[in-house]
Amino acid sequence: MDSRIYFDQNGVLSKRFGLTSVPARITPAPSGERLNIETFPVK
Repeated sequence: MDSRIYFDQNGVLSKRFGLTSVPARITPAPSGERLNIETFPVK
C-alpha cells in the first residue's frame, strides 16, 4: 500500500473536512487546489 492511513479516533479530521459518512478517502484533486472526498458503503 502506497498511501498513508489515518484513524480519526477523536473526530478531529472528520470535523475539519466536514465528513458526515465513514469510511472516507480524501485525495488531492488533479489541479492541486482542492480535495476529493470519496465515501464507501459498508456491507
